[in-house]
Order: sequence, then C-alpha cells, then structure tokens
Amino acid sequence: MLRSPGFLLASAGVVMVSVTIGAFDGVLPLHFDSLLSQAEIAALYVGTSLVLAFWTVAAERFPLRPTLYLGTLLIVGGLSLAGAGDEVWIWIVALVVVGTGFGLAQSSSLGVLLEVVGTERIVLAMVAWSQAFAIGYLLGPAFGGGVAEALGFAALGIVPAAFALLVLWAALLERRERPLRHEGPA
Repeated sequence: MLRSPGFLLASAGVVMVSVTIGAFDGVLPLHFDSLLSQAEIAALYVGTSLVLAFWTVAAERFPLRPTLYLGTLLIVGGLSLAGAGDEVWIWIVALVVVGTGFGLAQSSSLGVLLEVVGTERIVLAMVAWSQAFAIGYLLGPAFGGGVAEALGFAALGIVPAAFALLVLWAALLERRERPLRHEGPA
C-alpha cells in the first residue's frame, strides 16, 4: 500500500504543497516587508487562508487528479508571481492564485490517498502521508530561503517547480499502472 503509485502520487502532492507553504510562511514575509507593515502582511495571510479554505471545500466538486495537477500549476505560478512582484496589488493577485492552488492540491491529494488506500489500512497511510506533509513544511523555509538568498525572491518559484516535478513523476508512474477508465458504450 505505501509503495503503490497512488500513494506515491498523494504523498508527492502533499509534499509539494507543504514545502511551498513552508517557503510561503518562512520566506515571503521577508519580501513583503519592503512595502508592508506586520499588520498588513498578516492581513494578506489571513486573506490567503480564506481563499485556501474556500477552495479546499470546493475541490470536492472536481475530479481528483486533474484538480491536483491544476492546484500544482497554480502554486508554482502564484509563488513565482509573489516572489517576482514588487507591488502590493501583484502580491494580492499572487496570493489569491497560490491560496487557490493550496486548497485544490491539498484537498485532492487527500482525496487520492483515500481513494487508493482501503479503509482497513487508512490509519497507517494517514500517518505516513501526514509525516510527508510535516517533513515538507520543515524543508520549505530552508529551500525557499536558500533560493531567495542565492538568486533573489524572483526565483522563489523554483521551489514549488522542483517539487511539481515530483508530482509529475508520480503521476506518470501511476498512469502506467492504472488503466484508463472509459465511461459510456464500448
């Protein structure tokens, strides 16, 4: 079960989300403080949390894998835009995009996990999946900080992009193992 391609996809998705959240929480405030006060930065983060919450709930209406892939793309684009932007309105747009991506990708990653793991083994799978999230969240500030220090905030999108490649790899592995489901008459 923990070696299945579906579990790998769910784990890759949550690691990509958590690494990016770690970079988002641990690095972007340093970029934002060039124009914003602590209270204004906090307001941006509260707004992002509301967007994340909305899309986490809304994600249930969409197919799991395409939603995970869309969320991944939105995270890469949103964090890239936030790091490269140097105006508050750009940051607001970027945080709406990244918050949407976080909500979609995290929710669909959990959905994939629940789909591929039988209920008799879900506890072990949830523990491993949660640990993947925790490890990613700890690595995010280190990776994000290293990228920002070496290349500047504009390069921050490298962090989620690198982990998006992990999602792509896991998706390709799962696709090879999982037959396509065709609906309708044969």
